[in-house]
Amino acid sequence: MTAHLREVGSIGERLLQLVALGLEVEIDRLTRLTREGWHHMRVLRFPARSATTERGIGAHTDYGLLVIAAQDDVGALFVRPPVPGEHRNRNWLPERSTAGMYQDDEPWHFVEPEPGVFTVFPGDIQPRRTIGRTGSYP
Repeated sequence: MTAHLREVGSIGERLLQLVALGLEVEIDRLTRLTREGWHHMRVLRFPARSATTERGIGAHTDYGLLVIAAQDDVGALFVRPPVPGEHRNRNWLPERSTAGMYQDDEPWHFVEPEPGVFTVFPGDIQPRRTIGRTGSYP
C-alpha cells in the first residue's frame, strides 16, 4: 500500500503541475501546497450494482485537493458534474455537510471501469485554492 501510494502521489504531483500550466500560474503553485505531504488513501468497498443498489455509497464530495480513483470490475462509481446554482464544496464545514445531498437528483453519470485507468477529478479544496478556475466555487 505504501509503494502504491507513493506511485499515485507521484502521478498526482505531475497532474497538479499540468493544472498549474492550464491555469497559467507558476508550475509549482499547487505542488507547493503539498510539499509536507498531502497523500492519503481511502480504500472503499463499493457493492456491485444490483436491483437494490444503484450506487456504491451515498452522495458525497471528496474533501482533498485532487482525487485519483482506481476501480475494479465491480464498477460502482458515479459522478455528478457541477450544476449551476448548487454549492457542493462544503464537506470541510460540518454545519453544511453535503453527505447525501442531491442523492436522487440528476445528472449522475456512471463511470465505466477501464482496466489500468484512473479517474481523476478535483476535490473540494482545489476550487478554493484556484479561486474557482477548476470547478464550482460557492
